[in-house]
Amino acid sequence: MLTAQRRAEISDLQRDEVDLDQAVITLPPARTKNRQWHYIPLSPPALAILQARSRDNGRQLIFGRGEGGFSGWAHAKRQLDAVLQIPPWTLHDLRRSASTGMGNLGLPPHIIEQVLNHQTGSKIANIYNKSTYQSEKRAALDRWADHLMAVIENRQSNVMSLKRA
Repeated sequence: MLTAQRRAEISDLQRDEVDLDQAVITLPPARTKNRQWHYIPLSPPALAILQARSRDNGRQLIFGRGEGGFSGWAHAKRQLDAVLQIPPWTLHDLRRSASTGMGNLGLPPHIIEQVLNHQTGSKIANIYNKSTYQSEKRAALDRWADHLMAVIENRQSNVMSLKRA
């Protein structure tokens, strides 16, 4: 939820894809849906989670056990469903919620699309504009994390919605 990435991109996250010093995940084309390099800035809470898992346990994969990455999605969701009192939902709804939430915070759609690693339908964006919007993505994910942590900690968020012109 903190990174708004596809579940396989995070559940199969490898140690050499994470730079804790630069607070960024770098996914190679072979691991992304659109087969493009994808850079994911890490907010302080996301970085803290990865730092806590940074010990070398002899595995290249950060999450999960044995040969593969984390694969207990259905079990984890059933456990959440047993505790949560919300309408039925899917794991992909977490990405939708992140996208909607960032939009509600006033973040521009093109930055949200970059965070999600979506291709736009715009010829300019796909052919001419090669910016990865790294600083904007970092700011967006930091704002999103601040908002999420306020919800989790049951406190007033210090994140203000951006005013649109």
